[in-house]
Amino acid sequence: MTKTRDASVKVTNVTASFANKRTPFLVYMQPQDGGSSTDVTGSWHFKASNGTDELHISTSYADSQFRWINMIGSPYHVAIQNSASICRIFINGVATGTSGSIPAGVTANSDNIRIGKFASSSQQGSAGQYDEISELRMYDYACSESEIKSLANNHLLSGSAFQTNIAGNIFYRNGEIVVSSPMTKYNSGSGIFGNTFNLSYKGTHTIYENEVLVRIPKDQFNVSMNPTATYKPTTKGSTGCNPHQRDMLPGEYRKHMFISGTAKPYITTIGLYNDDAQLLAIGKPSQAIQKRDDADMNFIVRWDY
Repeated sequence: MTKTRDASVKVTNVTASFANKRTPFLVYMQPQDGGSSTDVTGSWHFKASNGTDELHISTSYADSQFRWINMIGSPYHVAIQNSASICRIFINGVATGTSGSIPAGVTANSDNIRIGKFASSSQQGSAGQYDEISELRMYDYACSESEIKSLANNHLLSGSAFQTNIAGNIFYRNGEIVVSSPMTKYNSGSGIFGNTFNLSYKGTHTIYENEVLVRIPKDQFNVSMNPTATYKPTTKGSTGCNPHQRDMLPGEYRKHMFISGTAKPYITTIGLYNDDAQLLAIGKPSQAIQKRDDADMNFIVRWDY
């Protein structure tokens, strides 16, 4: 007989083996300070384990601009790509180091996703030395090499890291160009129209507008449907201790003030139903509209897609 069970274990040093610890992903940097030198060399690592087998890929780096003492240096872009059963690591948009296959079977565990350094003292170093992470993205597909290289470009004005060059929309009928992007390159200085630029479009998008005319006769819907407009008698046949039926629970009787016309109902929601009395859409006016009992009322409900 073979028995399997789940066990909670403490996170060990990231450089140790994770073969017997189910791990979906583990990305870490292992710097190696050269003593008195301010140059830093080290390596990036990625691990994944199904509890029996472990994948461990790595790549080295060297950064003469990086000062480990003050944690000052140019940022790194690290991407892990799993495509066609091959897992690779990209540093600043370039595939480098080793590669391998993520172990078959389940690699997920019940632990929380941890972003940044581990809490163990062996991983923190001296006080104040922590990794800084600007962005973390997860994709449900394998990004291509060109997409990863574009993601690695974090230039503020080019905006490549945003993965889009869409600035807005062109409305041909109105002759309007609307720049709706919040990106800096479209809003810095005097804006996009204060500089020379090339304008192009790719494809068109048709917006369909539906319109329904809702007619409300003057002799219908003149009673509020709010539960507070009803009351429950304290005793059978009783209308309450006062004509307004105050301080009484909602029930099957309508309060006098809503029947006599003293309090007129207001329209706040319009529902559209099919032939089977199933609610399909809800329209809400910008403000409540009083229902009139002396004239028919018409409402136009529009929606776009």
